[in-house]
Amino acid sequence: MSVTMLEARRAALSPRAGLYNRESKMASKADRDRARSVEQQNEANAEAAQLNGWTVTETYRDPGLSASRFANAKGGSNRQDYRRALADVKAGRIDVLVLWEPSRGDRELESWAHLLNACRARGIKVHVTQHGRTYDPRNGRDWRSLAEDGVDSAYESEKISVRVRRGKADGRMAGRPQGSVAYGVHRVRDPERTVRAWVRDEPDPKTGPVVQEIVRRVGERQSYTAIARSLNERGIPSPTGVLWTRTSVVNVAKNPVYVGANVVTQAESNAARARITETKGRGRGSGERPTAAKFRYSEAMRCAECGSRVKGASRGAGRYYCRGKHDTRAACGTGWVDMREADAWIDSLAITWLSQPAALALLDSADDTGAREALDEAESYEQRIAETTAKCESGDVEPEELALLAAAVKGWTRKAQDARKRAEKLATPSPLAGLPDESYDLVAERWEALTIGARKAAVRIILPKLTLMPGRRGEDVPVQERIIPWPDI
Repeated sequence: MSVTMLEARRAALSPRAGLYNRESKMASKADRDRARSVEQQNEANAEAAQLNGWTVTETYRDPGLSASRFANAKGGSNRQDYRRALADVKAGRIDVLVLWEPSRGDRELESWAHLLNACRARGIKVHVTQHGRTYDPRNGRDWRSLAEDGVDSAYESEKISVRVRRGKADGRMAGRPQGSVAYGVHRVRDPERTVRAWVRDEPDPKTGPVVQEIVRRVGERQSYTAIARSLNERGIPSPTGVLWTRTSVVNVAKNPVYVGANVVTQAESNAARARITETKGRGRGSGERPTAAKFRYSEAMRCAECGSRVKGASRGAGRYYCRGKHDTRAACGTGWVDMREADAWIDSLAITWLSQPAALALLDSADDTGAREALDEAESYEQRIAETTAKCESGDVEPEELALLAAAVKGWTRKAQDARKRAEKLATPSPLAGLPDESYDLVAERWEALTIGARKAAVRIILPKLTLMPGRRGEDVPVQERIIPWPDI
């Protein structure tokens, strides 16, 4: 038998090895210098295969893609060659899976256990080059050792994530810009640095003035639709490059990042975001409902007799009256109050309250830091959902695992939604933003500039127990005795 035939026969009988090589993205040059590159891993893994007499039939490479669940959509369990390696394991196309270290396989415990179980089911061994050892997952001790390595890798991934989030928080505290660059913002970089090189955010020369105009006009209570139409007529592209809409106008106006980048002032941002808060969910266009605009404080008071909301009615010049009942037989006897007198009295109560020194301490500014943390939490759950969904769609999940994963995704979805709602609430300023001041005249001027919706939203906060007292038949009781703010201001 010739030498060539002997080599061919030996190769056919030797175990088939698949080499998985991956390189993480390192933040600094020092980290990259210390890390083993794809080529170095490949050389070491190939050498291990040669020393053990294995024939390399497949090489899997995912350069620059993280195995962490915190990776973006191109990393984690979505790595293309990792999925190919898992498919080859399940199909029995290789006999040994060679890794530089367990963390190169997966940093998500669930995915790592899935790979180990697939290897155990097909009798495929796992060689860890850094350990200089070949593990047989069918052996209980070997499976346990690899599983413990998976726990360590997942724990390290969690620690890295915590360090990254802490680094972002430290960066924000130090005044360094974080996250993506918003429309209207230009990010300045220190050319002498490669790490923590972003110095500050500042107004973009072209799009910054557009943001300033939007925030100012929204704060002035102009119609979202009118603002969008004006921008489109002048040929100004939106952040996505298409036409402006009400939604895109609102998204720009409510973004808190523009204050830190000095695109707009805090007062301008508060005014715009307060307007968005007061009109949210009130219909189309500018958010105001013209049919309800006549009655400034409809449903802002409660009846002293039955506790029902006091509503407006178009009788004569307009009235507020209670439509509730004491019981199923008799209507409530509270009666009605003149709308114009009631509006003027409630306005004076609100202005008096807002001009007290104590009101300044209750100014509810938006919690932008808390909002960012809540968004980070939401994105973490959403990343888990994306990775698990991709895994299920690729067929890399056993039938018995589907129910458990579906339940997990359902829970993550709920938590992500809750976190996003919390972020929106934290990022939204109170309707009182920009109103309190020790000067009665200045507060009165600000109050007169508010829309009906803004006034009602503020009154519900500062006078939550506004009460309409019963009138006395045949007597003209002053409105000051009919409408009582409890507790007294």
